[in-house]
Amino acid sequence: MALRPPGPADALSRFLALADELAATKRWFDDWELLRHAAIPLSLAPGEPAEIVRRLRATMDELKERTPWWSHVHGNMRILIAALLIQNGTSSNDYLAEQARATKLFRAHKLRRDKGGEALAIQLLAEQAPDRRVTESQVRRMRVVFDWIRRDHPMVASTGDYPTVALLASTAIEPETIGTRVEKIYQDLRGRGFKGRGPLIATSHLLYFHPANDPRCCERFEALWREFGARGLRMQPGDYDELALLAFAPGTASAIATKVLQHREPITALRPRMSRNTSFSLACGTAFLELVGLDRALRKLSRIQATVQIQTILRMRQAAAIAAGAGAA
Repeated sequence: MALRPPGPADALSRFLALADELAATKRWFDDWELLRHAAIPLSLAPGEPAEIVRRLRATMDELKERTPWWSHVHGNMRILIAALLIQNGTSSNDYLAEQARATKLFRAHKLRRDKGGEALAIQLLAEQAPDRRVTESQVRRMRVVFDWIRRDHPMVASTGDYPTVALLASTAIEPETIGTRVEKIYQDLRGRGFKGRGPLIATSHLLYFHPANDPRCCERFEALWREFGARGLRMQPGDYDELALLAFAPGTASAIATKVLQHREPITALRPRMSRNTSFSLACGTAFLELVGLDRALRKLSRIQATVQIQTILRMRQAAAIAAGAGAA
């Protein structure tokens, strides 16, 4: 008999239970920031927390054992990939086979190689395919959408945007219309004083799916930004994707902020300790799941946001390492 997926009221308690189980099974090399972010989509998976964590660690080990050391799957990215595979019910064998096949399609359509963004984009495209096999038409359409976005941001849009571009390409809208509207949202946010071109591009991709018209969704995004700032939080471009996600949740900006801060309190108490930025990000994820209830489309958006967030963390770490190396030289 299939296990019942957890209900909306379980989001925070499920996350905390998964976090506690991860701590109980800790390994000396565990990456706590990424593991906790991966626990957000895992909180939607059916089953007991202990069993989910056991499957997560086993899948992570399988991916590491079956890939060369230079592969993105061999590194910390496998934490998120393992979590997505568990939630989708996909085996590591099927995942690796599909990645190898779809990667050839990306090269055939002149999409430049990218270790993390490409793998996540392939996973998102596979989820849209009837038999979970990426098609040539999907990749062709993704390339066209990507070209439209790069037309407006040739020096900023990059392979790191592959996951959200794959999401945009999954719609039936003409690529030119997608590119035009995404740019309109981007410019609206810039006009409201939001900075950071890279983070704003990904934010405009997420807000593209908002049911309200573009000015209204940008207004809601800004209202959330100001609400958290008024409550003493030091907001920064790294918080854009969380606010874009919360913009889809029902309720006023004040009510949403209250829910996030309520969730943040028990999350902050977790050990090992985490940064303030991490606790805020995690609380946004669990609060969002509770607020949207059983809406499957919005739950999926939460998983995509978690994907974007983890990729952002890894890229920031890489940039910091490069800067540190340059400083040492």
